Amino acid sequence: MELLSILMLVISSNLDDLGVGFSIGIQKRIPVPIILVIASISGLTMALGIGMGVQLLNFIPRGINDLIGALVFLGLGIYFVVNGLRNQENDENRPIKFTLSMAIILGLTLGINSLALGVSAGITGYPLLPTSIAAFLVSFIFLFLGSVFGGALQPILKKSDIISGILLVFLAFAILLTPL
Repeated sequence: MELLSILMLVISSNLDDLGVGFSIGIQKRIPVPIILVIASISGLTMALGIGMGVQLLNFIPRGINDLIGALVFLGLGIYFVVNGLRNQENDENRPIKFTLSMAIILGLTLGINSLALGVSAGITGYPLLPTSIAAFLVSFIFLFLGSVFGGALQPILKKSDIISGILLVFLAFAILLTPL
């Protein structure tokens, strides 16, 4: 169950990477070094978030941490679903120039989800190293696949927030229904 929970978390936090890879991949492929930079930032922001969540445990009464984490996952999941339903019409294409600074900015932007979800993951006891490595790998795979397959993934791109939100809602209920 732990591996499944980790996968649900990192897929949810990195589903936007698939959309970004697709959006950029329509114009041209993202170079692998750029993907590595972005995916590394995703893994690092997940680790930072988990570390912050673990530190927050010092201030949260025992037994309430899973409830707080699950409620945050649930809230973010609902937000992602609503946001995805509202923004299904957005579709922009701009010329892209691949630079290290662009990769860092894009990585930090995409890493915001990993950071926020990482805090909740830390509170609920997710292991730092496996979760962060999984975040890196999923980010890399999603960016690479999105870049390679471009136009074929358009239906998934338009639903990425909704899919991400649904995964978070399932994750929240899995945490709430797991006996303490």
